[in-house]
Amino acid sequence: MSTTRTPKIKWPKASEKAPWKQFDEDLDIILESSIQGPVHRKVHTLTTLVYSVAKVRFGIEEAKKRKEAPKPNRRQHRIENLRREIRQLKKQYRNGSPMQRRGLSQLRDTLRTQLKSLRRAENTRRKARERTRKRAAFTASPYKFAKTLLDKERSGTLETPIEEVEKYLHDTHSNVNREDALGDCDRIDPALPPETPLVTTEPTLGEVKDVVKKVR
Repeated sequence: MSTTRTPKIKWPKASEKAPWKQFDEDLDIILESSIQGPVHRKVHTLTTLVYSVAKVRFGIEEAKKRKEAPKPNRRQHRIENLRREIRQLKKQYRNGSPMQRRGLSQLRDTLRTQLKSLRRAENTRRKARERTRKRAAFTASPYKFAKTLLDKERSGTLETPIEEVEKYLHDTHSNVNREDALGDCDRIDPALPPETPLVTTEPTLGEVKDVVKKVR
């Protein structure tokens, strides 16, 4: 029995009634004249004919190319090598003499310091790339980017009583002194009185015509 996976049929959309109706009618005619014999043979013939007719009628989907895993850079190679060396030092430390353990411990601390520094640099690089990717996504479509951040389903059960939640919100977002006048601020310089009085008269007809002409 073959285990090769057959290609997927490029089926039409469910809203496209005409292709499905024509496919159903043609398939009825073909199956009525082709299915004969015992049950297991009919089932095999049915599946084979349906797939073959659909493949000829609608075609098959193109296989999606798998994305290749990104190759590790030089820093990542160095991190992996340091981790391997530290594991080897641990084995040697367990089996070594007290004199050897002292040197192995110092060497292990040195490698751990290097590993910590490389990991910090790698995390900084990864965060910078992530910020760049998010910045580009936000610039391309701010609404879509915000939707991915805020429009996510939440699951769970609220175990805190509603009274406690309301009290927390009230204490956090309320201010008993909100109606009090702030008064003058010592850090703000006093404003000088205007040299020209503000014109409060209604605009004249000529001024209105000038504004309308500029708008046109």
